[in-house]
Amino acid sequence: MRFSTAALPFALFAIVNSGAPAPYKAHGYTPPNDCEIDTFEWKFALAVLELDCDYRKYNGDHYLDLVFEIPDGQLEHGCGPVYPLSNCEDCFDAFNYGGYTPKKTKYKRGGESCGDGDECELEPFCEIDAIDCDLLITLKNGVLKDEKHRTGEIVANHQFQFDKPTQPDALYTKGFSIVHEHGAYLLALEHKTKFWHCKVNEKGLYKIYDAKIGGQCSPIELLVLKSDEKAFVNKYNKGKW
Repeated sequence: MRFSTAALPFALFAIVNSGAPAPYKAHGYTPPNDCEIDTFEWKFALAVLELDCDYRKYNGDHYLDLVFEIPDGQLEHGCGPVYPLSNCEDCFDAFNYGGYTPKKTKYKRGGESCGDGDECELEPFCEIDAIDCDLLITLKNGVLKDEKHRTGEIVANHQFQFDKPTQPDALYTKGFSIVHEHGAYLLALEHKTKFWHCKVNEKGLYKIYDAKIGGQCSPIELLVLKSDEKAFVNKYNKGKW
């Protein structure tokens, strides 16, 4: 049994740049006028960052706790794949082992959203090899898709999962984006980066929600890991994704 989230220091990419510090009370929220990427040309994976965990006490190599997808499209983590941080390009050197200091990394503001040509990606993404990912996701116009072309949604009980077709009573089927906050690229829903993971059993398995549904839940953020695979290109639209 491996508890890898407790191994990833949310010294979290405290890259020191010029710019005003982000208020800690606003942690987990990105104002809608900040630059948000709602269409991303690369497939990406997700890793869990526990907001209540003091990562400063962990030393040595660390492991990203990757989110995985079970056959029915539910997202889980904790008893699945992990990935050594030292194998993750543009991640390891960005960690500040002296402790987490929230900073707003300086990058271009682009209104409510920005695309591939708007130069939002001034800071490097953490990168992971696609072959090492159980779950790869695409993002286009605020909609998430998995590799089975199911749509990412928040269903009526607040659970984050992928379905095809989407559930008629789903709370959200769009509104997702990638934002740069506290030195890292995070998945956001309606401008908010805070999600919740809720314990399923005593073996360390969790499901992911957009809200707290009970005492077994704690707040997380979802780190975006850019893969080396381009997002799906439709051969009928002249190569445009």
